[in-house]
Amino acid sequence: MKERIVRKLDDAAADPKRFLSRLSPVDAYKLRVGEYRVIIDVDWDRKLLVVLTLGLRSTIIADCPGGPCN
Repeated sequence: MKERIVRKLDDAAADPKRFLSRLSPVDAYKLRVGEYRVIIDVDWDRKLLVVLTLGLRSTIIADCPGGPCN
């Protein structure tokens, strides 16, 4: 699973608008990798992805600040 997440992060870094979905309750984006979600902050000027957290969808949704992050 680790390799799959890394591959998906590489894809997202190459084309963020294609792979990332904006989270409405927070200023961040999510990346779907099977049952996992990666919550990411994007520095658009520097073209940099910063992983804030990752985990199973059910855990990430419950822990999201400001409400559900699905």
